[in-house]
Amino acid sequence: MLPPLQPVYRSHHSSEAALVEVVSDILEAADMSTVTLLGLLDLSAAFIIVDHNIIVQRLRTSFVVDGIVLHSKK
Repeated sequence: MLPPLQPVYRSHHSSEAALVEVVSDILEAADMSTVTLLGLLDLSAAFIIVDHNIIVQRLRTSFVVDGIVLHSKK
């Protein structure tokens, strides 16, 4: 279900390898004098509005995560 170059949740795949592949594709397109478009989406703030208490409870009940893992350093 994951795209072939999707590095997340796959062994022996990394974000660095995916970036190298993208740069390679861009350089190849430039060598062939074709137009290249790159669309980027910033999701860095996507989870700021999530209620952390709900996340902690879900981790405890659904994934049996507890103890020091759930203690935040403030």
